[in-house]
Amino acid sequence: MRSRPFLTCLFVLASGSAPAPAATTFTAGLTGTQAIPGTNSPARGTGTVILNDNSDGITVSLSVFGLTGFTTSAGIYGPSSFSSIGPLQFPLFGAFGNTSLFISNAFFSINPTQVSDLTANRLLFVVNTTAFPGGEIAGTLGRFGTLGIPPGPRFE
Repeated sequence: MRSRPFLTCLFVLASGSAPAPAATTFTAGLTGTQAIPGTNSPARGTGTVILNDNSDGITVSLSVFGLTGFTTSAGIYGPSSFSSIGPLQFPLFGAFGNTSLFISNAFFSINPTQVSDLTANRLLFVVNTTAFPGGEIAGTLGRFGTLGIPPGPRFE
């Protein structure tokens, strides 16, 4: 039997179905200089947020090492700017009480306002410790490849 690629393509085009939107990845490099106020912490970290293709859920991963204090909490805050941290949007739960932290594949529902803040680089990972209760290290989330890891200066 002969293949009919033209008819197959014509059928797909005529059906009117568009390809599903792809998930979007956002990353952050966490450092002490990005905390508000900045710290002299030698700690470093990497955070990833994957916005699902329906833009109604995110999957979050965070890896942090070299903290000078023991972890007490971590989360994603926003909307944030260069000089202020917005309210906690997504609390992260992990093995606190250590000088490192690893969180993998935490899922959260996300609303349209939070999606807007995420895509505008206004969401910020913050890791709080006993040495820096207001945040030892932080990092602004940006679309993968736009801010780089570790990122440069924070954006407003």
